[in-house]
Amino acid sequence: MAIRRVIFFAALDCAVTIIGNHFAETRFRFENMSADGVAIGIAFCMPLVMAIVGVPIARRWVRYALTALLWPVAAISLLVAVFILAMDAPSAINPRFDGLTIVPAGRYTLAIFISDFGAMDPGSVTVDQVCRVVPGLMLARMVPESRGVESPEIVVLDRDHIRINGQPVALRPIIWPLC
Repeated sequence: MAIRRVIFFAALDCAVTIIGNHFAETRFRFENMSADGVAIGIAFCMPLVMAIVGVPIARRWVRYALTALLWPVAAISLLVAVFILAMDAPSAINPRFDGLTIVPAGRYTLAIFISDFGAMDPGSVTVDQVCRVVPGLMLARMVPESRGVESPEIVVLDRDHIRINGQPVALRPIIWPLC
């Protein structure tokens, strides 16, 4: 029963941490855009792991009831995971479609992510304020003024201010005073 508790709570922690991280303002992000999608897809598989292991509660009828309620959640999240992995796995295997450019902007660093998945996809450009944690993993904050399909024109005004496509943007530290 102890190993079931460990597996259940590890799966719950994995799902909550990765999915919650994805929707936070400041989040961890891989340098390869597709690796983010693959991580989210794996996190959506965790309710299935929790349903297979079962809810670790001592009372049998409560355990069976909660596990029965977990199965529909697992089925829906598995469908979402399959969809996400089907969309992101081919580009994760062939990363030439992901472009990452690191740009210094005053005392901060910007990462420009460019994705182009072929003739049928218009592509997208995303600019994030980043701080590298380890090679391949960054702490990132979105710069909402930068979303689009064309490469943005970035002009550094001073240490804390930039201009993206003519719009002024104030940058602030991600984690004081590290980044």
